[in-house]
Amino acid sequence: MGQIDAAEFHTRGAIRVRSAASGARHPSVPGLLGNLAAIQLSSGKMDEGVDTLERALEASDEIVGEG
Repeated sequence: MGQIDAAEFHTRGAIRVRSAASGARHPSVPGLLGNLAAIQLSSGKMDEGVDTLERALEASDEIVGEG
């Protein structure tokens, strides 16, 4: 497993753990999703990265009450 693959794997794990422990509306979840998107974009997974960024924005909007 390369470094980018490992980073994506561990970031996905962090999202799962945080969401399970504190709920998907925890304030750290959008940031973790943003980190995952950055990893995806840097590894050339453009469509996946954009989708993840959209999820991060939606999660952030829900947390601050604009969603």
